Amino acid sequence: MKKQHYLIIAIVAVLAVVITVVVFYGERLLGLVREDTSYTHITLTDLPELPEDPIEHLEALQQEVNYEYVLIGDSRTVGLDMATQVSANPKIKVVAESGMGHNWLIREALPQAQRTGIDRYVMLLGANDLVLIDRYIETYTKLIDEGKKLTIVTVGPVKEGVGGYTIQNAEIEAFNARLSEVPGASVLDLYGYLTREGFEAPDGIHYTDDTYYTMLAFLLERLE
Repeated sequence: MKKQHYLIIAIVAVLAVVITVVVFYGERLLGLVREDTSYTHITLTDLPELPEDPIEHLEALQQEVNYEYVLIGDSRTVGLDMATQVSANPKIKVVAESGMGHNWLIREALPQAQRTGIDRYVMLLGANDLVLIDRYIETYTKLIDEGKKLTIVTVGPVKEGVGGYTIQNAEIEAFNARLSEVPGASVLDLYGYLTREGFEAPDGIHYTDDTYYTMLAFLLERLE
């Protein structure tokens, strides 16, 4: 009988502990499954939308191009075309060659551009001969006087200390700062945009495909 008596007391004690836990902590336990109204819930509709697929975005932008353009540039423009296939757009012609600058612009690029019959030029030159800024300004001014609609793109930034190139961003900035001296031209600040948004250049100068996507989207969204 005594054993049964002690067993009953033990059961009652356990029940008392269980009741205590439920009374004092039940609300907290239930709160795990109940809606808590003490803070603002973040729902799926409150979250920012995921960015668009860059390739689909570029395709949409290219369909919205209103005029015909000739893109004239160096190896970066070659890389841009290889990554994005922008020259497949019937409204955009690409005249570009690696390692080229102002002398090539005069001898070969402009004659090719003129043969297209298009009067809107997008200039992406200067990285290979930054010291020739005066000649660039003279040539660009002459094109404006001839009736060409000129868009000048600032030379994009480099990753200093990467690869074997010696070009410095300070030199690029000095070149870019003078492009606004061309009267009547539209200047698109690619340098500032990529510097803010970020860019990748494995060899210091030439960009990755993702950066070329960003670069082309920047241009197409701003061409007039």
